[in-house]
Amino acid sequence: MQQIKGFYNTVRFKSISEAAKMMNLTQSTVTLQIQSLERDLGLKLLKRDTKPISLTKDGEEFYELACPLMQ
Repeated sequence: MQQIKGFYNTVRFKSISEAAKMMNLTQSTVTLQIQSLERDLGLKLLKRDTKPISLTKDGEEFYELACPLMQ
């Protein structure tokens, strides 16, 4: 669930560093959570080459599934 929370907050704040601050974690911890989630799902969820971070198509679909879990 921490992996999903890291992904969810990153999307919400459009920033790994802002998500990390909100979660009282380091940026590297949130990055590792997202990478682990992507590996577990076999999907790329974020486009990291853009600022702010944006979602891939798979990321958009997963975010829609994750939202109810975070409410």
